[in-house]
Amino acid sequence: MTDKEVLLLRRKLDLLLRTGKLLVESAADTNRIDRNMKRVAAFLGIPEDKLHLDIRWTMIMVNVSDETHSFSKFQKCEKHGINMTTLTEISRLSWRAIEQDYSIDRFEEELEKIANKPRSYKPLVVAICAAFACGGFCKLFGCDWVAFLYASICAFCGFQTRAYCMKWGINHYVSMAIAAFISTCLAYAASFSTLSNTPYHPLLACALFIVPGVPLINFVDDMIDNYLQVGIIRAANTVMIMGAMAFGIAFALRILVMNDILIDHKFSELSMVPHDPYYVYAIAAAIAEKIGDGHTLNFFDAAAPLVTFESVDMDSAFFASRYDKGTADYINCPMTEEEYDAFWQALTTAEEASVHGFEDKNVFEGCMPVEVMARRGHDTLCYGPLKPRGLRDPKTGKEPYAVAQLRRDNAQGSVYNLVGFQTHLRFPEQKRVFSMIPALHDAEFVRYGVMHRNTYLRSPGMLDRYYRLIADDRIAFAGQMTGVEGYIESTASGFLAGIEMARRLEGKPPVDFPRETAIGALGLYISDTTVSDFQPMNVNFGIMPPLGYRIKGGKRVKNAQLAARSLEKIDAMREDVLSDRKGE
Repeated sequence: MTDKEVLLLRRKLDLLLRTGKLLVESAADTNRIDRNMKRVAAFLGIPEDKLHLDIRWTMIMVNVSDETHSFSKFQKCEKHGINMTTLTEISRLSWRAIEQDYSIDRFEEELEKIANKPRSYKPLVVAICAAFACGGFCKLFGCDWVAFLYASICAFCGFQTRAYCMKWGINHYVSMAIAAFISTCLAYAASFSTLSNTPYHPLLACALFIVPGVPLINFVDDMIDNYLQVGIIRAANTVMIMGAMAFGIAFALRILVMNDILIDHKFSELSMVPHDPYYVYAIAAAIAEKIGDGHTLNFFDAAAPLVTFESVDMDSAFFASRYDKGTADYINCPMTEEEYDAFWQALTTAEEASVHGFEDKNVFEGCMPVEVMARRGHDTLCYGPLKPRGLRDPKTGKEPYAVAQLRRDNAQGSVYNLVGFQTHLRFPEQKRVFSMIPALHDAEFVRYGVMHRNTYLRSPGMLDRYYRLIADDRIAFAGQMTGVEGYIESTASGFLAGIEMARRLEGKPPVDFPRETAIGALGLYISDTTVSDFQPMNVNFGIMPPLGYRIKGGKRVKNAQLAARSLEKIDAMREDVLSDRKGE
């Protein structure tokens, strides 16, 4: 290599190390650091097969070598903080540099801007927010608003103490112990207040700002991603932080309390379980009293996982819409028959999270977990969320055996949803199984699929068509708990209940939406006592009466006429209601 080539390579390695240092010092997990550095290396023209990265807690090493040459550079990483803005902007810069073919000078200029960009929030604002967060936790533990204020003040003082200690060069862990000590001392002083009915509660939450949320998450991520060395160091750091916090709190209490039997006894009696008498509990108790036992049902609903766009292997995926209709907003991840078979085998045998009382019959069909659907047959998914029909792979010009689709989940397009992949598999199993889809082999999951229980009333015989309680028509319900399913449907139930209540207050009869309308059909469905196996219901033409005559042109034409009939009914109702109000 010539001297000029060597100098250029050294500059490239310096930029690569600079990128990695910013990521490490901004609290990126190791997998993210590795991906972003490799992407930047690709932009810089460094072949991946000749690039070797060694990412550690306090150091990054980069080596580029071939059969005849080897170049290595090291970079210390000393300052560890949390800056999500930096992580996001470096990721965006790496993609822009590739897509827009940046020069090295331009990349270096942009990287320097990111490094020198001031934080979005000033330290004082962060301290205030952290303080109120601790006060909020104190409120959850059952304190009154005066104690909430005490806890917030104590946390604010502790937060600022830690900041000053770090500024003065005091050890990181010692600073946290001092901050916890100061917060606890102030909370102890607040316990002598006569203004609060819960003066001891600030002791529970005054130092919670020290809890290492991001380091804990990164440690778990690194261990799962097999970055054991960095993961163990992050785990040790997390333990040290918690130990420093615990030491500061315990030391303060031992010094201040000493033989104060009263406060020692009071502190030990404090509950760590939220127990505020929130109105929700009162309402729930009142409802239970009105409807009695055995009048509620439930199903288990599942949410799909989310992955970052940058972690999707676009060499194995493609943007397209089905049958090329509309805009190509979906990322399509094709699978061969062999790949699908392996994926199906893993999916149907994967370990599920524990869900008490879960049975397939309790799954709402509109949000069925993908593993439950897969167990119904080997090719069931190929007729559901993995249907390849109308999606041609531009690389082969043919329809794949199966296609997993990703849908944009935010305006920026940085996060994508796995369409139809609602699941209640255990988190490690989700990563293992869903990463078997070729385009998702290195997918970064920002949210795993989760299960939640939806409770609804046994409405037939309990509620009338206006969502009123038959046993006491002064009480009306609305939303999903009535047995309607969906945002629009829930809104419709509240709309009808509200109209009925308003007209009752005016001394007028309710407005009867007929079964030919969506609002009327839903109300009549949930109040139909002939329904033997009551289940949540989305609005559909099946709960409306048929037209009574045959329609040519297929389902689309028939549905259009059903909709037109509904609009005619609503127009006639509108005239009746308006004429009813003209005399006022």
